[in-house]
Amino acid sequence: MSQTPAPTPWAPLDKPPGRRGVVIAVAVGLVVLVVLPYLQLYSQQFVNFDDNRYITDNPTVLKGLTLDGVKYAFGLQSESQYHPLAWLSHMADVQMFGLDAGMHKLHNLLYHCINAVLLFLLLRRLSGSLWPAAIAAGVWALHPLRVEGVAWASERREVLHTMFGLLAVMAYLSYGRRSGLWRYLLVFVLFMLALMSKPMLVTLPCVFLLLDYWPLHRFDLRLSGGNPRRFALLVLEKAPLIPLVVLSSWFTIIIQHYSNSVMSLDKVPWSLRMANVVVAYAWYITSAIAPYDLMPMYPIPPFYAGWRVVGCAALVLGATGLVLWLGRRRRYMPVGWFLFMGTLVPVIGIFRVGAQEYADRYSYFSNIGLVIMLACGLAELSRNAPLKRSVVVFVTAATAVILMVVTWVQVSYWTHSIALWEHALLVNEVNPAAHNNLATAYDKLSHSPSFSLQEQAVMYGKAMAHWRRGVEIDPFGANSTNLAIELTKLGKYDEARKYAVLALQGFPGSPMMLGNLAFIYMMQERYDDAVEILTRSMLSPWPRLESQEIYLDDLIAAMSKEREDGSRLCKVLRSSSAGSVERVLRLIDAVAIHKRLGPARGLVSAALRCMPNDPRLLDRAKRLGVDPKSVTTQPAGTQAGQL
Repeated sequence: MSQTPAPTPWAPLDKPPGRRGVVIAVAVGLVVLVVLPYLQLYSQQFVNFDDNRYITDNPTVLKGLTLDGVKYAFGLQSESQYHPLAWLSHMADVQMFGLDAGMHKLHNLLYHCINAVLLFLLLRRLSGSLWPAAIAAGVWALHPLRVEGVAWASERREVLHTMFGLLAVMAYLSYGRRSGLWRYLLVFVLFMLALMSKPMLVTLPCVFLLLDYWPLHRFDLRLSGGNPRRFALLVLEKAPLIPLVVLSSWFTIIIQHYSNSVMSLDKVPWSLRMANVVVAYAWYITSAIAPYDLMPMYPIPPFYAGWRVVGCAALVLGATGLVLWLGRRRRYMPVGWFLFMGTLVPVIGIFRVGAQEYADRYSYFSNIGLVIMLACGLAELSRNAPLKRSVVVFVTAATAVILMVVTWVQVSYWTHSIALWEHALLVNEVNPAAHNNLATAYDKLSHSPSFSLQEQAVMYGKAMAHWRRGVEIDPFGANSTNLAIELTKLGKYDEARKYAVLALQGFPGSPMMLGNLAFIYMMQERYDDAVEILTRSMLSPWPRLESQEIYLDDLIAAMSKEREDGSRLCKVLRSSSAGSVERVLRLIDAVAIHKRLGPARGLVSAALRCMPNDPRLLDRAKRLGVDPKSVTTQPAGTQAGQL
């Protein structure tokens, strides 16, 4: 006969502890403590880490709240994830504050404070104790791992989806106590809003099932006394939430495919992914206890040492085993632990989006599982082993001060792009993303009239040095792309072409990489190669860029320009290289496929001036509505013929 577990600290029908006035006072004090280390946000700037894509350089967001903006937010062609509420929130910020970075970040802080209070109220119910709940909520809110989700303006989706996620959990607890259609509908709506803020919470129905185990006690996992049928009914109860999970996941997959955000198996094979899962879980555990060397981008290494993977696996399995052993009498332990582990599953690295090894921001919601364990553990300790109030006050105050100081320092790194990426390189110099973003920041300052020509030259030199160092670390990434662009500006086309080819090897099919290489070929008057590369760019399944249109127009204009020996296009068409005509025809077809009828007709007309009798060109002219008779033949001195 199995032993019945000891009563857990809270039963669903218990009244949460504390008088209303005391609860309000504690909540206000919690907000004050949370705000203090973040006050410096008011004077901070945007950073070149997605803030440009989401806010400062996004033409739709810059218009504020508009009908087109709403269509953009709910469409499937936005940046990497489906989070329409986050888009609308950014648009509202621009509408109210313009491009005041401090106000955008303070808006994040507002949501963070709301989340801290919601978590305090939730922990108060779960632990059955006021002060342990307040301490645990304070640890969560003041923890330096929270900084990235607050101080990063474009990470609005993190604080937003956590707010709706916490509200959904609280609504589900209410539903679990007294089921009803309207209560379930509230859970459904809040879950939908959480997914519309960020799709990371697709595992929230599993969290609800954990809550059924504790604190709701709606099923039991004991070998004797358990009720499999009851468990099956509780699983079925979550069925109406599954379509939301499917839709959110489907929309996100479409967007990530469209934006080419998913890392292929060629770049990150399964063996590396599985090793990264183990290492990442170990990092999330250790960083929650001892946060150090935090930065915005942790590059995934090309391989992991076997001892590191084994050590991390031992830590994760050992911690899980300890939790399960303690959880025999303390149900809050496995519930908090598996909430922590389970909500990390979508971002743990199995399906990779981006090149990061792990990220501070992903701990924002998942660490709630750990503070549930902390709050309930403190509540149990206070009942079973009462401590002197002076000791409790001292330890709590010391913890709060340490967290506030560390968090203040962490927030200061987000002051501007240079401070952020210089800190990242101090933590890990072998970081190609940090080198690229720091170089981009220095390059931007090198064009600022606020600095003297000598200072601008120094900054430009730093930018080039960081790009070159980034290429040494990763020759197939963004550093090669930007270095190729800068060398093109300097007229060093041969060297620029070398880096453009390297970048294209890392991102085959990228319209930007192809466009850069095509532009270099145009500058070298290698129009035959430019036609081939730009055709590949136009036929790429990746999202089309404005630069593609510019390069296309430049190429057509350059190739159609008349010279003494005829147009450059004639030179390409009469080139001795194999397939020259076919390359031009493929470019015409690629342009026409994208509904760029004007440039397609212009290209056909220019080609017909050189080859008025070519049947393939005449066929394209007919399909595009171009009258061959209206096309002016090329000037005298050149031969119009057919190849």
